[in-house]
Amino acid sequence: MTRLTYYEQKSRSAEEALKGVDLNHNFEALVENPLAHLTPEQLQHDVRSFARTTGLEEYQELLEKGARIAKDPRYWGAIPGVTDAEKRALGDEKNRMGAKASTIPVLAAENSPASIRGSLVMGWQLWVAFGIFLQRVTSTTSKPKSDWKK
Repeated sequence: MTRLTYYEQKSRSAEEALKGVDLNHNFEALVENPLAHLTPEQLQHDVRSFARTTGLEEYQELLEKGARIAKDPRYWGAIPGVTDAEKRALGDEKNRMGAKASTIPVLAAENSPASIRGSLVMGWQLWVAFGIFLQRVTSTTSKPKSDWKK
């Protein structure tokens, strides 16, 4: 009898759970954080196993920080081992547009039912373009109060 790895067991159990589910018409589906249920020890074990199997041992510490943050992103500022510079970068990402403009359409496309996938991505791009348009109109029509540009 062949022994399955942890990831093979997880994927097989997921396949079993999805039998009979129509993924294209499953509008009530929720996406669960796959790291949320792991203990800190399991999370560390999985990250180390991932780093070893993918040849990323030199980035193991960084991968562990990222996994701890991804496990519960609400408390990213209290994660032990995260430097002040990393906290500033995460805060900037949270408070600014950052990579959201390019990652949200991908997330929407990967996690939405096929029947509304195109509409979600198109809607996101439409509102981004509209926001850029409004910013341009506002900055063009507003007169500066001083000559700070000169």
